[in-house]
Amino acid sequence: MVASRTDPQLRSCLEQLKALTNHSHIALTNCGNSAIFLALSIVRKIQKEKTTLLIPDQGGWLSYETYPLLLGFEVKKVKTDRGLLDLDDLKTKLENHDVVALLVASNAGYCALQEMHAIANICKSADCLLIDDASGSLGMRFMLSSNDASGVCDGNLADIIVGSFGRWKIVDVSHGGFISCNEGWLKEDHTPLSFTKHHIDLNILHQKLENIKKRLQFLISSADRVKNELQQLGFSVVHPHKKGLNVIATFKDEHEKNKILDWCKKQTPQPFETTPCPRYIRVMESAVSIELKRLQEK
Repeated sequence: MVASRTDPQLRSCLEQLKALTNHSHIALTNCGNSAIFLALSIVRKIQKEKTTLLIPDQGGWLSYETYPLLLGFEVKKVKTDRGLLDLDDLKTKLENHDVVALLVASNAGYCALQEMHAIANICKSADCLLIDDASGSLGMRFMLSSNDASGVCDGNLADIIVGSFGRWKIVDVSHGGFISCNEGWLKEDHTPLSFTKHHIDLNILHQKLENIKKRLQFLISSADRVKNELQQLGFSVVHPHKKGLNVIATFKDEHEKNKILDWCKKQTPQPFETTPCPRYIRVMESAVSIELKRLQEK
């Protein structure tokens, strides 16, 4: 079932997303990956002369490395500090003005917010489009100071914003996503990608968007608390002074790794779920990613 653009529930959800992104054009997609593919398709269509696309060397998403190749892009990776873009390397890679776009997660590995103001300025000076994957940062701009959330998910900076409403995301509807922009790139010929194959319950989406600040407050405070507790126990945490939703703890050996895992299992009222690193979507070193974004407030 495809919702009509005149559907009041759909209009309400789109208006909520416009407010969260600072973008005037929004479309829903069947998943976050579809939003990424559509964003890359738009870039390919409007900029046929340039074929180089930049992505981070870690802290991104799985499809960053594969989808661009399907559309004929040459992919180059920007150096990062555990997912946070190295601005000097970004400037170097943009020197020749031959890069069409940068695709970056504004919440790197879900554990640290990027300096999006600085990134946007560098991209603009090199005529490089900026695609902000805001799956992990939607709404955070309204919860934090400008120093902590420097331009994440902000349509005044990003040319295109994409995001997922999948399981364990900020807006966890279990499926669906969105794409937004201020230019007239989302036209009627994109309608097949503008709505989900599995009909999104727009009531649920609306409620999740309404409650986004409460959920973010819970997740951000949980991450801050976990970082502090781990550091007090002597563990090393990735980007301890940055705001995020997950917490990534590094380890020197199996003994230290097991101590972190045991600590996570003993947490109440919910044990903390973890995923192992190195992983491109988190950090490329030996670490435990504590998946706090999976928590549900009791």
